[in-house]
Amino acid sequence: MKPTTKKYIIAGSLAVVSVALMAAYLQYKKLMNYVIKVRSVKVKSVSISNINLDLLLNFINKSSVTFTIKNQKYDVYINGSLAAKLKNDVPVLITKESENPLLINVSINPKSVFDKNKINAADFLINQDKIIIKVDIKLQVKIWLLTFNIPYVYEESLKGMLSKKE
Repeated sequence: MKPTTKKYIIAGSLAVVSVALMAAYLQYKKLMNYVIKVRSVKVKSVSISNINLDLLLNFINKSSVTFTIKNQKYDVYINGSLAAKLKNDVPVLITKESENPLLINVSINPKSVFDKNKINAADFLINQDKIIIKVDIKLQVKIWLLTFNIPYVYEESLKGMLSKKE
């Protein structure tokens, strides 16, 4: 093989690799431009010792790649204080360029949360707009052979969350 031909093969190979890396980077940027919204909150049961509800989220995937969320971790804060840690290890398929539901069951002991965070239970009924819920979300995602974490922070008043009932 002539030295000139070898140079063209190397240059062509580098160009193909560069274009592939650029396309992968653009898909990564689109993937990281996702949105998670609260679709609805369905209260299943309420008692002094337990509040059980289903939180239905919408994961809006703007990329043209279908992937799997391997697991989900949620740290829930009420007015800045950690109230609960939630985890879901059930894989969820997220399809490309679409909205996909994420269902999370939340079960907490309200008395321990109120005591731990020094919150008055009456505020949950009367001042729902002053109760700020912040959810720090960490999703472990698998695309092809790659696995990585994507973070998201959701923050809204209790009044705003409860207005999104099914």
